[in-house]
Amino acid sequence: MQADVEQVLEEGATTIMLRSLPSSTTTTSLMRMLGQPFVGSCDFLYLPRCTRQRHRIVEMAFINFVDHSFARLAVRLFREAATMIQSWSR
Repeated sequence: MQADVEQVLEEGATTIMLRSLPSSTTTTSLMRMLGQPFVGSCDFLYLPRCTRQRHRIVEMAFINFVDHSFARLAVRLFREAATMIQSWSR
């Protein structure tokens, strides 16, 4: 898993992009998914909105962390979650 994270995230990178999120995802629900270890670790979170239905996102998110170690931990967390459920079901 460690080598897999290093292939996805360049050394020093602090921003990750999540894809195939449920269209009902909110900033609050995404931060809740990250949980307690990430409180204060994120300085930017963007959920692009659908242009036709403003209450829906376009199923992706961009998160910038204050440090590379938090970004690596988040990648690992989301990869493990995706493995457990096989996909972000809609």
